[in-house]
Amino acid sequence: MALKELAEWYKEGLINPEIGVTTNGDNANGVKNGTCGIFMGPWWSLGYGNGDSFKNDNTADWQAYPLYTNDGEWNIHMKDIGTTYTMISKNASEDVIKAAIIANNSLVRDESIFDTSVAIDWFPQRNVMAAADECEYEYDALMSILGGETTVEQYQQGGDLFANLYKNLANDAATLSDVISPDYDPANILHVTDCDVNTNNGQFNRFYAMLVGDRPYATVTPNKKIYSELYYTVDGMETYWTQVSDLEDRTILQMITGAIDVDTGWDQFVADWHAQGGDQILELAEQFLAG
Repeated sequence: MALKELAEWYKEGLINPEIGVTTNGDNANGVKNGTCGIFMGPWWSLGYGNGDSFKNDNTADWQAYPLYTNDGEWNIHMKDIGTTYTMISKNASEDVIKAAIIANNSLVRDESIFDTSVAIDWFPQRNVMAAADECEYEYDALMSILGGETTVEQYQQGGDLFANLYKNLANDAATLSDVISPDYDPANILHVTDCDVNTNNGQFNRFYAMLVGDRPYATVTPNKKIYSELYYTVDGMETYWTQVSDLEDRTILQMITGAIDVDTGWDQFVADWHAQGGDQILELAEQFLAG
């Protein structure tokens, strides 16, 4: 059971003894100051999400690894397919529908050259949409440039590859040499010492996220992709959600720190969860999914 393992790690001092009482609501201090050895996150959390750790230590060599089960499987939780949409009236003419699609595709293509003096959310129809394989395609493209298999010019607009389909690829290809050492051998995994952390720092963050953080996704095939039944609350859940989520956070923290014994406290936690709103949440979810 995962909670038992975490409780053991806490006893052994592998987990910060101040877990749950970190001041200022900032749980990333351990990552920033180099006192944290492992953290979990999406691909962008390496580079984008932990940028301060590199500022504090230019040799902070964070690496990304799949988290395997005891059976050697890599099972990943998938995000929602999308969170923003452009709604088109069913009575719209064919020309209006085409115009909406063209406008959206143009925004995807040109996002890397947006006028950032304008709040980006104000660009009409901007849905943060992109090709589903954008990160993995970019990983392969950038590694192919580093390996001498393709050239920067091939990924510029009008080149013979697909820069127009991947909104940041042309700029990433053009700035790759600003950050990655010419001595780097792409047959090896990328280390922070292969990068110039300070030159073109925004691109360093991006390249580290892409070439290190996204490496597992780009090079390893998951055994199973797991989708949630719901990715958001439905009407009525808010009545119970705060109480149930607070119960979960409080009890799990107490189990990790030993304030509640996992073996003797688990059944009571489950009973309390159902009694304090869990049953109602499950019922609302079932009703929603049933249509």
